[in-house]
Amino acid sequence: MEDSPERRDEVARLLFPSDVGHGRATKTVAPSTDLELLSGLLEARRGDRTVGAVWGRSWADGVAEVVPPWIGPDESDDTAHLLLRKLDEHLAASNMRVAFAYVPNDDSSSLTSFTENGYQQVGEMLVMACAADNDGKMPADDSLSFHRYQPSCRPQMRDLVERTHKGSLDFPTLDGILRADDILVRYVDSGTEHWWFVRSADRDVGCLLLADHRQYDQCELVYMGLVPEARGNGWGRRIVTHALRVARKIGKQKVVLGVDTGNDPAIAVYASVGFVEQYLRGVLMKHFGSV
Repeated sequence: MEDSPERRDEVARLLFPSDVGHGRATKTVAPSTDLELLSGLLEARRGDRTVGAVWGRSWADGVAEVVPPWIGPDESDDTAHLLLRKLDEHLAASNMRVAFAYVPNDDSSSLTSFTENGYQQVGEMLVMACAADNDGKMPADDSLSFHRYQPSCRPQMRDLVERTHKGSLDFPTLDGILRADDILVRYVDSGTEHWWFVRSADRDVGCLLLADHRQYDQCELVYMGLVPEARGNGWGRRIVTHALRVARKIGKQKVVLGVDTGNDPAIAVYASVGFVEQYLRGVLMKHFGSV
């Protein structure tokens, strides 16, 4: 089968449909599919019919993200298991050291497929959202200033992300697995025009990474943090409010974010500004030393 942009787009639409969700039938079909890898997309076919797909991409040195498999009507979960096994082989052969998957908690089939293929749940992510025009609760305050990131400042931002993550309650099980560069590399493709250094008295005390998802008319608060010595001043709320103001200024309707369900202080900050809970995702991880 030809590996063409059109074919990749056709398969990708199965994984990223415009409408939410695909039903999974319970009828069992024996796994006798052909598998083809299309630039990170792994497709399962019966004859000329696509019956399943999964996608894995490298977003940092040795780190991959896997999108939960899609399987077609009348397919059993065996097809999803087969897809994940073949994708894991590809990722291991591509020298990936670890892969992550973010699976909605109500997608029990995908959660089972990942765990039966050796993925372990390392946390739970709470997805929250807030209208971009909900930014008027904070009074004016010049104790903080926001300075745009420039590509030449990459080492400075990397070091600042490392400093702000110290003592953080956001997925502490990943300490030593994900590096600051991994975070920056993952989101640089979304654009860096809304990345900010946060300063007080001419000192870097925090950072804000905001991604503009134009296709969804929203921004994502990718990462924010304060260095340990700057915490406890209410500055977290100020940073989040700045994110909302930026989103409103560029015409976005809302801001979304993901936060570790165990990070109660951060959740309280987001809720105090107006963010509300949307849904939960399991965060799963697999090392490839034993694949």
